[in-house]
Amino acid sequence: MLRTGEALCPKDFLRFCRAFGPLEKNEKYDPDFLLPGYPEILRLGNLRRDGKYRALFVRAEPGEVLWHTDDSFRYPQPAGSIFHCRTHPESGGGTWYAGMADACDALPSRLRRRIEGRFAVHSYTFLDDRLRQDNPHRRKMPLEVRRTHPPVIRPLVVNHPETGRRALLIPDCHIESITGLEEKETRSLLGELLAHATGPDFAVCWQWRPGDVAVWDNRSSCTPAPRSMNARSASCTGSPSPARTPTTPSDETSLARERRSSDRHRCAPAQRSRICWVTMEAATPKRRSKTL
Repeated sequence: MLRTGEALCPKDFLRFCRAFGPLEKNEKYDPDFLLPGYPEILRLGNLRRDGKYRALFVRAEPGEVLWHTDDSFRYPQPAGSIFHCRTHPESGGGTWYAGMADACDALPSRLRRRIEGRFAVHSYTFLDDRLRQDNPHRRKMPLEVRRTHPPVIRPLVVNHPETGRRALLIPDCHIESITGLEEKETRSLLGELLAHATGPDFAVCWQWRPGDVAVWDNRSSCTPAPRSMNARSASCTGSPSPARTPTTPSDETSLARERRSSDRHRCAPAQRSRICWVTMEAATPKRRSKTL
């Protein structure tokens, strides 16, 4: 996490992002959500202009949370992501981050045995169908995007390609099924794993201020998107980039330790915010995930 105190212009932001590696062009998103002239930068939030959303925005039922790791349904998966906050309300609108490597190390033996050798089907179509239930404004996935994003099979525990550490890969909203399990068992197991991995020992909430930059590693972290944003006006801009495990101030850590209720991961609703999002291309791993 970087607290710069000032907004970066698109060129400076991309120059910073490219220090981590090549960036993606966000081809699968609605062109209206991209920053004009900068296809690497995707706007996120409820920014509206002329009656249309001009940023990627997710709305859903109160209390539900979409824990995910960016684009796990793609091969190769982006190595990391970067957010840059441009404007933000005085309170609310924070973002949670959870460390999947530490959560894996501390996994109870009972759960460890249940997931040993198991694989999951990650599907963009599954995610899109789920989001469209609560987001009528979301455009229908183009046939070309559907064709170029087939489901992939990944293990529930992955080895980080650079550090070698084992980490959980359990983005509930991306996982259509777990091999060998029925739907009810799949959702139950993912629920138990997420309850452990997003607990106060592994998760922290970052409260945004204008100028903040967050860089995280998609291969060893997880972050939630509230399925219900009671936002009045929130927007973000982003682009792909490599990430490192985020570090956060101790006062932010104390916030995570207070989360025990069922809605513990729901940050206060945003009023008006802009964040830039970038995702980084990943080098092709030695062992390819299976493609369905």
